[in-house]
Amino acid sequence: MGLIFRGGTLQYTGSTAQTTDRAIRVSTTGGAFIDASGSTIDATLSFTRSSSPDFFEASGNRQVTFTGTNQGNNTFNMAITQTGGNTTVNKTGTGTWRLGGASTYTGDTNINAGMLLLTGSLANSKVTVASGATFGGTGTAAGEIIINGTLSPGQMPSSPETDWAPSPSPTRSTLPRAAATSSSSVPRLAAA
Repeated sequence: MGLIFRGGTLQYTGSTAQTTDRAIRVSTTGGAFIDASGSTIDATLSFTRSSSPDFFEASGNRQVTFTGTNQGNNTFNMAITQTGGNTTVNKTGTGTWRLGGASTYTGDTNINAGMLLLTGSLANSKVTVASGATFGGTGTAAGEIIINGTLSPGQMPSSPETDWAPSPSPTRSTLPRAAATSSSSVPRLAAA
């Protein structure tokens, strides 16, 4: 049995890690809100399924919001797809989420607060990082990245620096944990 979101919130506030491999469908009415607010850093929420038969419930625009206060390894490994409209992904709340899977949605990815670590790929989404928010990870973001906050490519919480190569250029550069002081735009970054 899967989960169907029609504007509701799935909130976890427990004290132990929780994992599910359920399929998810997101409606064009209200979207989905997934809140990882476990009471300790180890009280994480993980969605392990790699795909959903129909991520969308019907054609049209939809949104998925990852939020919460837990700063552990909260994980969403399911590829986010769309049909007949745009899917937008939002990251709010002070917590951390890891986004895996080979996502093909074309709507924006808005990192408004906390940390979003990409461990999969974003093929067609423009990523905007707000002031005070962080975008990092070891995955690939093929669209435009607009940085008003912190960009930590290759960065996982325990790694102080990383190598990244702008694609399609074969050259490499080393970036320490990068904190943008003003708005900048970096097209087509891919983890090396």
